[in-house]
Amino acid sequence: MGQTKHFAVESDSQKLITPHPEPDWRIGFISFSITFLIVYLPNLAPSIVGGDAGELASAVCRRGIAHPPGYPLFSILSYSFLKTGLLLTSATVQPEAAWFLNLMSAVFMAGAAGLIGSIVSGWTGGQRAAGLFSALGFATSRTVWEYAVTTEVFALHAFLICALIFCVVFLPKKVFWLGLICGLGLAHHHTLAFYALPALFFVRKSIRQSWLMFLLGAGAGGVIPYALWVSMASDNAPYSWGDLSNLSGFWTHFTRSDYGSLSLGNENSEVSVFGGDTTFVSRLFEFLKFAPGAMAGGLGLLLATMGILEWKNCVSRTNWHSTPTTWLVASLAFFILVYHALANFRPGSPIAIAVASRFWIQAWIVLWILAGWGFARYSVWLTSRTRFAEILLFLTAIIAGGIQVGLLHNEIRIKTRPVLSEFAEYVLKQLDTGRQSLLLVRGDIFFSIIYRKACLDEGRDAVILSQSLMTYPWYGPHLRANQSGLLIPNSELLWLTPAGGGGYTMRQFLELNGNFDIYLLNGYYSQDRTLLDYFQIWPSGFLEKLHPYQSPPDYATWRNHDARAVSGWDWKQLSKYPPGSWEYELLNQYWSTRHLSANRILDHANSQRPPDFAEVREAIQIYETLLGDLPGRGEKVIYKNIGIAYMSLIRTDPNAEIKMVNAWKRFIAESDPNDPDPDLPKIRGILNLN
Repeated sequence: MGQTKHFAVESDSQKLITPHPEPDWRIGFISFSITFLIVYLPNLAPSIVGGDAGELASAVCRRGIAHPPGYPLFSILSYSFLKTGLLLTSATVQPEAAWFLNLMSAVFMAGAAGLIGSIVSGWTGGQRAAGLFSALGFATSRTVWEYAVTTEVFALHAFLICALIFCVVFLPKKVFWLGLICGLGLAHHHTLAFYALPALFFVRKSIRQSWLMFLLGAGAGGVIPYALWVSMASDNAPYSWGDLSNLSGFWTHFTRSDYGSLSLGNENSEVSVFGGDTTFVSRLFEFLKFAPGAMAGGLGLLLATMGILEWKNCVSRTNWHSTPTTWLVASLAFFILVYHALANFRPGSPIAIAVASRFWIQAWIVLWILAGWGFARYSVWLTSRTRFAEILLFLTAIIAGGIQVGLLHNEIRIKTRPVLSEFAEYVLKQLDTGRQSLLLVRGDIFFSIIYRKACLDEGRDAVILSQSLMTYPWYGPHLRANQSGLLIPNSELLWLTPAGGGGYTMRQFLELNGNFDIYLLNGYYSQDRTLLDYFQIWPSGFLEKLHPYQSPPDYATWRNHDARAVSGWDWKQLSKYPPGSWEYELLNQYWSTRHLSANRILDHANSQRPPDFAEVREAIQIYETLLGDLPGRGEKVIYKNIGIAYMSLIRTDPNAEIKMVNAWKRFIAESDPNDPDPDLPKIRGILNLN
């Protein structure tokens, strides 16, 4: 395929610029990359943050397998970064394992930004100010910056997409390298296919001429990482995902069939952010709402629009279907349309948008390249009007990037605080009671806890289980092999199976492991409420401890322990985080345990004859504190309980009846007329509202 003219910068001579890298593009790439790495280094998270970071780090530390599709390329590179970092640092000042993985993210995201700068500079005829503008805008945009300084797979993914774009634009005949990048990308993250498939169509003539070299590159990139990591993976890795001991298990893992191969996640969980009443249009609308914030408040989108108009002008005067420009714009459209058709996140859910936005980085890459074209058009206009144009262009690029850095720096600093890692440390200390402890966790906070066990060797005597993973058939055999002393009820090794499926109930599992002190974190799944047949739940700081009904805890002992436990960690720092963050989700757990604590205090107070009025007032204080500090969480039930508490004080407090009535009126106002709460008609009767 010959080189084609495709990008027209309007100047006095109407010069057409052909796609070729600058002769010294490597120097430009290295310069750009080092610049952005310097920006990222001061903001590196010292430990893991939310999401999958803890699970990915745990798999690397113990040479386990990460969640589907396994991310073998990421795992191999992370393991190499970790071991090299540990060798090069002193044991006395050694950072946490996660810090080295965060550093790897910074290196690859800086490399992605460096490639964007080189692509734009070469594509616009050496206009490095345009390259700097695009690279700086991309590198310092909100989601990109966040995932550049924490452990995740998206920095490496961005780098591979940028490498693919560079190869297609500047090296269309180097099909071995194209195959290698495609193979490596699919050995890392399947969504590279959104750009790889259009790329293969675009260079199909070159591939036909050198198909063997393409297959050699694709095979090396795709097969070797999987084969190497599976062979390196430890059989005794306590925090590994899936069963790769046979071809069926490997295929299930590779295709993500546990999740749904072409969707973001499993829709069957009651706490899932996936599925629900969602449409392509509603998901696309969420993307469009998010875009201005990722594109410098709309400036990037404006310039990207100018770049697209430049493409339109270009394709009207050349062989449009054979230009790299057409491929790039088509790839962007292909990603936006197909991704939002397949992605099953729930629009309107902050945490769902946070999950989906990570994948939108693929779109920001192309849009910032297009913005570079728009900047190049602006540069031609400015050059025709002043001899200081080059200086002004570089200043414009730096100022635009600097404004974005200034606006986001504090937000990134807050997001990279190791709050979840510190919370996991607190949890493991709470479990260190000198007795065997079993903690059943619901949600992704599980990954933060296993990180501290797997990578920092904390909580050795505690067994930590994920309630959601207990529904997978491979998890039971995995527990049997790696958690000594833990018993599984039957040979099916599967919790929450359909009726008649041979699985076990949570009560059966917990009764079989009655030698453990059993705790919950983030509640339990309502699909199986059998644990309530045998156990009652008592708060224990941020955790919930299960006690058999026949042996409840001593009340005074529980009060002292719960008060000490809840004071052991500062929950107020969580209020700094926005909805959709993992830290914000922890506030729900704090609310749940404190509300349960107030209920226990109120129940104990009313069990006395006469009621313990001091305890009643203490319960009211907790309820009212929750209403004031954490509004928007379960207010209806709190108003009901406040009314019950004030009813106990009617004989001693002349204002109690008025407060009871006001609280119950709020409860009724918050309730649906068809609410199944059995207390609702009783309260309406007391207030003569029936």
